[in-house]
Amino acid sequence: MKVNNYAGDALLKNRDFKGYAAGALELLLKHAFEDMGAEAVHNYFEAERSAAVRAHLKAGFTIYQRENGIIRLLISREQYIK
Repeated sequence: MKVNNYAGDALLKNRDFKGYAAGALELLLKHAFEDMGAEAVHNYFEAERSAAVRAHLKAGFTIYQRENGIIRLLISREQYIK
């Protein structure tokens, strides 16, 4: 996995869709909250990406906006710690 700390991007080079999202989100959130001291992590993508929505909700994100086919999600430090 390649992580860009400045932009907060995490990209998997081998995208065969075999359940890597949960592990990638777990590592990304651990790095953001524990290593970088982030207060919250936001993400957004096309609402039609149902697998991505499920993975984010399972990781603790909440949906805070749906508009023009885009879904916006957030997880706070407090939500992550729970």
